[in-house]
Amino acid sequence: CRDFISSVTSGRIVFYWTGDPISAIISAGQFRPGDLTFPPSHIGLVTDDGVIISASQHGVEYHSAIQILQEYHVRPAVAVVPGLTDAQLQTMLRWTRDRLGKMYNFPGLVTGMAGADSWYCSEFIQDAFKAAGVDFSSAPHELPHISPLDQLNGTVNGQPLDLVFVSPPGWAPFDEQANLNTLTGSTVFNASLALLAAVMITTGGGWIGAKLNTLKAK
Repeated sequence: CRDFISSVTSGRIVFYWTGDPISAIISAGQFRPGDLTFPPSHIGLVTDDGVIISASQHGVEYHSAIQILQEYHVRPAVAVVPGLTDAQLQTMLRWTRDRLGKMYNFPGLVTGMAGADSWYCSEFIQDAFKAAGVDFSSAPHELPHISPLDQLNGTVNGQPLDLVFVSPPGWAPFDEQANLNTLTGSTVFNASLALLAAVMITTGGGWIGAKLNTLKAK
């Protein structure tokens, strides 16, 4: 816990998984056979030491590092952004702070469409880097939206993120988090159904149909 808190310094990116339905949908969409735990479902930018800003379901808001552990988050990872200048960082911090309280982009989560003055978490981080003129390229992805895992595997100015803290499997600094560290069949099944339903409702089944046609062609 202490190593995580000390790693949360200004300009770094924090990835984590939260135990709520929306997070389950995001994680299920990134899940691959053989994974022992959910991929990260959320991403935020450290504005000040120990303080993270992100686009959550409640809108753009701040959380402290200790708060995300105590209240609802498990298995965080912290990354240094390679080649980020102080001027770029200050631009990013101003951009994010100016959007404090803005709404969450729920439709964009399943369609990938930009919101009208609203963001989902990965979109928020992507636009913050763009505002500072920093090339943050996400890894190729199949879902309509950009996910935290896509960004974790992406590059900044052609370089991969430098992970300085990764919580080990089963890591639970607070007892109530222990049951969230291991996937169960029912958790994956329920989250997958929720993801399928959300995508079909939003896209009219078009994206699912395209994927099925791709599988048939193979």
